[in-house]
Amino acid sequence: MTGTPYASGASWQIEEFVRSRKAADAICDVYQSNLRRFDRMCAELFPGCDCLTQGMVDAWCGRRESESANTCISRCNPVVALVKFLRARGETDVVAPQLPRRTPAKLVPHAFTEDELARLFSECDAYRGKGCARDVARRNELVMPVVFRLLYSSGIRTCEA
Repeated sequence: MTGTPYASGASWQIEEFVRSRKAADAICDVYQSNLRRFDRMCAELFPGCDCLTQGMVDAWCGRRESESANTCISRCNPVVALVKFLRARGETDVVAPQLPRRTPAKLVPHAFTEDELARLFSECDAYRGKGCARDVARRNELVMPVVFRLLYSSGIRTCEA
């Protein structure tokens, strides 16, 4: 395909996966960015391959010295989803790697000043979803201000909101 952001031998499989995720309205910029970085690594390290290989997946999904378990999971999730997608369609025998266990974050609460709150809500109200599907962007524009105010006013956890 011309104009594709992918260059590796597995590009056609990645494009298929991305089209599927877009059709399901289940993809965002960060997800696609990780897939592009994965594809570039594949093109550099596996130039002779014409489809996804176990070596590609293993090279990408190994935990790096400088990253936490949670960062590794976030970086690798799109590739794991790609593998599962291709396996479900019978297009690969590559096995998704075991990712490290998610570790709970040790968060310290922050007491916002009046100025910080005003700026936070101003940014929420001005948010325009870029890089997402139009319907997702519009939904985010409407929902984000409400969710942040709900979180602030009620004290519920983000997963509850």
